[in-house]
Amino acid sequence: MYDALRNNRLVDNNDNTICLASTLKLYRNLGKYPFPGKLESDKRKQVLSLFEGVILKNSLLKKPVFLNAAELDSASKEFLAEHFLTTEGFQRASTGEGFFIDDSGEFFAIINVINHLQLMLTICGGELEKARNRLVKIETEMGKSIDFAFSQKFGFLASNPEQCGTGFVIDVFLHLPAMIHSGELERFIENNDMKGIALGDIQGNISGTFVGDVVTVHNTHTLGLTEANIIQNVQGIVTKLVVEEQGMRGKLRNDENLDMKDMVSKAYGILKYAYQLQTVEAFNSLSIIKLGVDLGWVENIDQRKINSVFLNNRRAHLVHTYGRDIDKEDLSGKRAEYIKHELESVTLTI
Repeated sequence: MYDALRNNRLVDNNDNTICLASTLKLYRNLGKYPFPGKLESDKRKQVLSLFEGVILKNSLLKKPVFLNAAELDSASKEFLAEHFLTTEGFQRASTGEGFFIDDSGEFFAIINVINHLQLMLTICGGELEKARNRLVKIETEMGKSIDFAFSQKFGFLASNPEQCGTGFVIDVFLHLPAMIHSGELERFIENNDMKGIALGDIQGNISGTFVGDVVTVHNTHTLGLTEANIIQNVQGIVTKLVVEEQGMRGKLRNDENLDMKDMVSKAYGILKYAYQLQTVEAFNSLSIIKLGVDLGWVENIDQRKINSVFLNNRRAHLVHTYGRDIDKEDLSGKRAEYIKHELESVTLTI
């Protein structure tokens, strides 16, 4: 599986300062079968076999491979969720469920988990229209061989009624430390029309706490909207947030902001000298260092490298980096060791 994801653009080639990634999803179901929650074991296997025949022959995919959920270990399932930045968990996925990926490192298909099919592209940055066109072409090619459940009144049918219609959901992952730590994000939400749009954390949770200062912008429903409407709505909020964050960073560069410099200095000390780091502490400290790189306060590392460390400090990616499983009690130590090694040459200029 890791070989199929070796062209990992999110980790290896991502030099974005604010827009970390975007995921685009299409939810589809088959007309002749109950939704997965009501699907018997033999029928689940039939659905899985049907999609296997269609996806592996899809000419728009680059060497697609099938991953049987029943044969994947826990770390592999977690790696898939981390790599594709999904908000779904796959630990309970088993017989009659599975996944498809291809060598692009961007394509992901989930079978019989909530819906019969979830098609997904995870891209570096925010080229939503281009990614949407690619995703729709893949789905259209599949539609030549199978019939998706469709209603003239409700459009494509999904297990969640709010995801009927187009069944098209976008998540854009933005790094917004300047707005969050200045309180501007709260004011932004109050002053802008957020109808149909929600802001969540890196796991999609709407709690108001943003681990690693990552904010996910996503549409809350798909019924009654075209794909173009959804892209326009999400892109509108994303563009405003990016402009606001850039403006805040510009002020930080020009002003003698001792509070922010103090945060960067403390984050530097934690990451360079800590012997144990929990996930949240690592994400939050790396976020501030990533901001410091953009402000010119942290040197000898570029955005591509800090983005790589930022995304690779998660558990399953650490297991892959070390080439072996890591005991729970050793994980925080291995995370600190990994980050310390990756940031070895980094220096402060403040």
